[in-house]
Amino acid sequence: MEKLTKNFSREELACKCGCDKCDMTDTFLKALQHLRDIVKFPLIVNSGYRCDKHNRAVGGAMSSKHKLGQAADLDLTSLSPHQVQTLLEAIKLVPEIKGVGVAKSFVHIDTREFPAEWKY
Repeated sequence: MEKLTKNFSREELACKCGCDKCDMTDTFLKALQHLRDIVKFPLIVNSGYRCDKHNRAVGGAMSSKHKLGQAADLDLTSLSPHQVQTLLEAIKLVPEIKGVGVAKSFVHIDTREFPAEWKY
């Protein structure tokens, strides 16, 4: 298992369609690891890198940051309510994370250029 950071492997962040592409940016990887270091509990990645084909298949935006290796969707269902709150507060402490989308079962984070927040 190839480690991309101390806590995240290539397998966790690679495209889920089977193409195995995983072109995550260094900036995103550092931000994701920084977030993990702050929360001090495991984070499950539902979706990391997406190739064009997979992004279309899952209904991703044409300009999805997943396609640029700048985004991940983190699972919230495996976390306690306290851990969810801790994670959402910690995201604000990582300056590189500028895009945040919150859904009931996951939170999207990305390292876009300008701040944006939304709910699904």
